[in-house]
Amino acid sequence: MDFELHCNSANVEIGSTSGVGYTLYIGLSFVVLCYAYERWKQPKLQHKAVRTSLLNASSYYVFELMPSTGQYLDKPSAVMAGIISFETNLHIHVFDTKSWRYIKIPKSPRENNFNRIPLSHL
Repeated sequence: MDFELHCNSANVEIGSTSGVGYTLYIGLSFVVLCYAYERWKQPKLQHKAVRTSLLNASSYYVFELMPSTGQYLDKPSAVMAGIISFETNLHIHVFDTKSWRYIKIPKSPRENNFNRIPLSHL
């Protein structure tokens, strides 16, 4: 069936350098256009301080971290953000798959840290 399919409406050129250049130009143009639009709509947008270097930008803004209750990340959300963790009796071991960092966090005896990772130590 694949050999019987004919396209009469366009030519497809595989490996065309001009096509790649046009695609890069269009993509870069839209990035600049969107940036200019956002700066025009919100010229005095305040900088938001990132309190942890462990999460990437999309994870940091998707997970609403509440500073009043402490900043913790639950383990299923951490796995989705590329953070693998396990606990021993004295420590929480955290491995960040994006930056290949290993962090050992001491467990607090006064807090229940079950199924969550404290971001204040990172």
